[in-house]
Amino acid sequence: EDVQKGYDDHYLRRYLSQGAVAPLEGPSVLQLGGSDPQQMLQAAATVMEITERGHCDYTALNLNCGCPSPKVAGKGCFGAALMDDSQLVAVLTKALHD
Repeated sequence: EDVQKGYDDHYLRRYLSQGAVAPLEGPSVLQLGGSDPQQMLQAAATVMEITERGHCDYTALNLNCGCPSPKVAGKGCFGAALMDDSQLVAVLTKALHD
């Protein structure tokens, strides 16, 4: 399956909206993986929106730049494969920050 084609935040929304967490656990980080800046921006916006609604309590997002698994690094250029493209990593982290 090509992870690049047809990105839809439906699964992310469904996963994060399974119900409000109570009590909130405090600082927690969600790791995202991808190589498309627009998709990363959309995913980050979705996570922040659901966090603001109280369904999760993520305080930071993390870009997966280290997973060496061929299933991850070999598909869609993310995980450890990003280590070969520092400019793309910069663009992706900016998208996450925006």
